[in-house]
Amino acid sequence: MRILAVLALFIMILLLIGGIYVFWLNFPTNLEYNTYVANATSHLPAQSYQFYSNMRYVHSNITYEIAPECSAKKRENIQDAFKILEEHTTLRFFPAERKGEIVFFCTNLPSEPESSGHFIAGEGGPTQIINTTSYAVILSGKVSLYRPEKCERPIIALHEILHALGFDHTSDKKSIMFPITDCEQDIDTFIINQINTLYEAETVPDLVIARVDAKAVGRYLDFEISVANYGLTDARNVTLSLNAGSELIKTFPLEEIGLGQRKMLTVRNVHIPRNVESLTFSVAVDSGESELLYNNNQATVYLQASER
Repeated sequence: MRILAVLALFIMILLLIGGIYVFWLNFPTNLEYNTYVANATSHLPAQSYQFYSNMRYVHSNITYEIAPECSAKKRENIQDAFKILEEHTTLRFFPAERKGEIVFFCTNLPSEPESSGHFIAGEGGPTQIINTTSYAVILSGKVSLYRPEKCERPIIALHEILHALGFDHTSDKKSIMFPITDCEQDIDTFIINQINTLYEAETVPDLVIARVDAKAVGRYLDFEISVANYGLTDARNVTLSLNAGSELIKTFPLEEIGLGQRKMLTVRNVHIPRNVESLTFSVAVDSGESELLYNNNQATVYLQASER
């Protein structure tokens, strides 16, 4: 009888110790992690002749259409301007089967500033832009060729096409982007180099973890994360992974993040190891796709010293 009592006492002590251990593991200690915010401007150019930094079309092969009212001479000027750009840059221009990315109009009067779909510059420019942070992606542009060409070279057509490519006026009188036309003007070497640099980038997405806020209560993590697409096309089959050290805690499907869009995810009560010093969040597209950059796909938050 005494042996049974001792055994029962021993079992009770073990249960008590186990209960204390479980309580210790799940004691609701508040743990705050530092907020992670991505540096969104580190890659932007220091100098640009464009309306906004990094303006480009989705592809280096740009489609166009010319309105029926354009005369044979103006059509020739447009084609000659394309040839000059193709000779100096990686851009290529193709007539559109349906709707072109750049549309040419040939009228006798300048467009009204308040008219629908008016461009940024007075006679040519982008008409639809998506700001992805890394790029100002031009989806469409217009050119209005109402002035007659007085030079042998297609100075006016080239000037307006460069507006449609996102380039602003310059103060250099020798530049083709000077506001007043001169037959001796030419394309700046800087503009040529900028076009070639802009269109070196592949037409792929660029996932970025823009912000992370995280806190834990005991062994349960709450977090809010913002994932953006700074690239040049939609990101499909996006997955978010959460790691504590080398241990994968959980994955979360984010599905598709469109060009220039961002997706917010709020998660509650994710079970993690106790007193985790750091948490790493990482995002990736489907294994068959590539990205512009990979060093912005990961964010690590650290336990704040004051809360340890």
